[in-house]
Amino acid sequence: GDPFDSRNHLVGTLEMATGSAAIVQRYIGLGGTSGATVRDIFDRLDKDEAARTTVDEVARIIASAIVAIHSVIDPALIIMGGSIGARTELKVALERHLARCMANPVPLEISSLGSRATLVGAVGTALTHLHRSLFGITPSGEPTSGSLGRPGSDRDVAA
Repeated sequence: GDPFDSRNHLVGTLEMATGSAAIVQRYIGLGGTSGATVRDIFDRLDKDEAARTTVDEVARIIASAIVAIHSVIDPALIIMGGSIGARTELKVALERHLARCMANPVPLEISSLGSRATLVGAVGTALTHLHRSLFGITPSGEPTSGSLGRPGSDRDVAA
């Protein structure tokens, strides 16, 4: 996808190309059954050519993104999460594509959080915001005046 296309700004270019809606659209475009869910598509891999091609194409797109990221960041490990990233079938397809385009493919692991990764991340972010707000800590880590950690004046301290 085109990262400069404003249709991608809401959820991101990679999500628009490999997210649930894109997977279902790709599957239907390849002749798959209308009304299928992503789970249905993965469940049909052993008997449906459109499902196999869909997952393979999605893995190829994600592999391209991993190669691009790897050339700049060089991660030691990529952890996949979410309901799609937690699928072993996708990991296997990704590993196959990465082996074709990298001399030393970056290792992939499926997060132990699985499809709960987004929820756990959101809760973690909320707790961080609560902690910073409660203790008056700015995003840079500096306390603000009047915080519980460092009162701005004696008026802020209960008698």
